Amino acid sequence: RQMCIRDSDRGLLSKNKIEDIRVFAEQNNPDFIGISEVDLRKNDKNKDEHTNNEFSTEQIHEIFEINGYKIILPTSWKAHGKARILVYVNEELNIKVLDLKDNENHIQSITLEAGFGRSKKHLYNFYYREWKSCVTGLNDSNSQSSNLHILMDIWRRCALSLIHI
Repeated sequence: RQMCIRDSDRGLLSKNKIEDIRVFAEQNNPDFIGISEVDLRKNDKNKDEHTNNEFSTEQIHEIFEINGYKIILPTSWKAHGKARILVYVNEELNIKVLDLKDNENHIQSITLEAGFGRSKKHLYNFYYREWKSCVTGLNDSNSQSSNLHILMDIWRRCALSLIHI
């Protein structure tokens, strides 16, 4: 059970979409809610309560909070202070966030190993394939091809780990 939302107008807060997501979560109790095309930029000194995209990590966890869910940000948040996706994970799930390699942390991808209790764990990948990277700013065909290869490598590693679990 999962929900994916595309926030193409970057109005997750300004258009009150976060409230719609909260209502959906309360009514449907999905395991995951993936949101793409958010435009979050890290600003630990932000004091502007009316901003739509510059936040500290603490502010993201407060402002985007949904009761019963953990917020997971891509590796690019910690490494570069930018995120174009975020994932809500139901707190009933046991999860482990699988980090990307250093040369991959500009990719908007979140990979989770998740399961209930002691049950078998499964891998889940949420990604957003950007045309123009929010981290590197590159938007040429070569960088697109390179980023797609990196994303496919992430998926290959996931598939290989399933074989060895």
